Amino acid sequence: MSSSQHALLISDKVGVYITGDVKLEGHTQIRRELSKQSVYEAAGGWAGFSEYGLEPRSIGITRIENGVTNKWEVGFDQMSRGKWKDFLFQENDYIVVHILY
Repeated sequence: MSSSQHALLISDKVGVYITGDVKLEGHTQIRRELSKQSVYEAAGGWAGFSEYGLEPRSIGITRIENGVTNKWEVGFDQMSRGKWKDFLFQENDYIVVHILY
């Protein structure tokens, strides 16, 4: 593997904090693209906290940049469309996988 290929693999993931309906809470690596699959992999799967066994349908993302806090709510069905299609996770984003009841 060339050093440029290695650098590309490293930059494909960032460190984030993840919580909510997840099996692996805390600091973890996630692929940068905003997708249900990247969240699922980083979470180690869904924990199944819903009383009815339903999967989560959305996430909340909090990002602090230059002292400014931005928060977004994104449904899994919205992730590759519209304003979200070019969104990338950044280092130290805080992700909450929402539990349905």
